[in-house]
Amino acid sequence: MRKNKSVIDLTLDMVSLLPPDCVECCFWETYGAAVPGVCREPGGKSQWISEIISSGFIPGKVLLVDGSFAGFIQFAPSESVPRLKKLPYPSPDPDSIYITCVYVTPELRGRGYGKALLMESLKSLSGSDWVAVETHGMRTEMYFPPGPQGFFESCGFRKIKDHPHAPLLRIDVRSLALWFRRALSAVRGVVLLPSGQQSSRGCEKPCT
Repeated sequence: MRKNKSVIDLTLDMVSLLPPDCVECCFWETYGAAVPGVCREPGGKSQWISEIISSGFIPGKVLLVDGSFAGFIQFAPSESVPRLKKLPYPSPDPDSIYITCVYVTPELRGRGYGKALLMESLKSLSGSDWVAVETHGMRTEMYFPPGPQGFFESCGFRKIKDHPHAPLLRIDVRSLALWFRRALSAVRGVVLLPSGQQSSRGCEKPCT
């Protein structure tokens, strides 16, 4: 049976839908908690989300399947992610958006929902003024956030700084915009040519 999925903005109203462990986790939002990852105060994650939204940025997306919570992705300007200052991994570009976590409920994993969530998020960022979207791909602890290296690379990210455990991955916003324009043109039967001219021949091979 086909399931209906929708992706909506991660706002304060959506925080209550997140798994309790995620709501209580402030690993990315702090770097000095007494217990690594635990919010110092109740509502720590909500406070961080509120601050990011107040700056004019929506810090993620929530996935609903048949109207029920199925996963979420969290991201923010890298300069707004305190933990990045303490990680022993390659540092992201200060002008990039950093993905801190991609989560799908266990019973729905392996069905493409994580990729759909990530691609919808990238689409929302494709028209922005940010230089790139970056994250660390986990090479050894693959179930640790942000997520497995192979998962991000399958969605177009490329390795720009190597690391034995968590290489830095990147996808340029400019290339994102072109990618989604090509995908849209494929649906409409139009090919985007380098010169800016258009052809109605349709795509001879997948634009993705």
